[in-house]
Amino acid sequence: MDLKLDSKNKLLRKLLLFYKHRDLTIEQAVQKLRDDLNIKYSHISEKTFESYIIPKVLEEYNITKEVWDSKIRKREIVFLSQMLMYAISEEEFGGYKSLSTVGRIVRNKDHATVLHAKKTVSNLLTADKVVVKQYEELKHFLLKLIINCKKRKI
Repeated sequence: MDLKLDSKNKLLRKLLLFYKHRDLTIEQAVQKLRDDLNIKYSHISEKTFESYIIPKVLEEYNITKEVWDSKIRKREIVFLSQMLMYAISEEEFGGYKSLSTVGRIVRNKDHATVLHAKKTVSNLLTADKVVVKQYEELKHFLLKLIINCKKRKI
């Protein structure tokens, strides 16, 4: 996934026009959208993640379901699954506290794998600007999917 700055600016402009506020940052506009849509991230079910969100993420990253479900350990597959585990355990994208639940949602991994993934991503986010950018892009994509789920009542 490659969100270009131009597309982020278009999104920001649309949000700003929608709310008729010219002084909002993108984070404030997105938060306003969340508030207005009454999105409760903690109510995103495992089933929604498994049946809608994960398949859309795989499609976005050009990963087949067969490869995702396999025991393959290619760096890009492992890294994406680690970032998803980290994101799903954050409050805004599900807030799942159970490592077992997060593991079940993402490639059916055990709690130790999830713990390692969260630690790895957390360390990378503090040390690597490229990872921060990749994670921000994933978060924006997940947000769009979650808003779509709530609108369509998936």
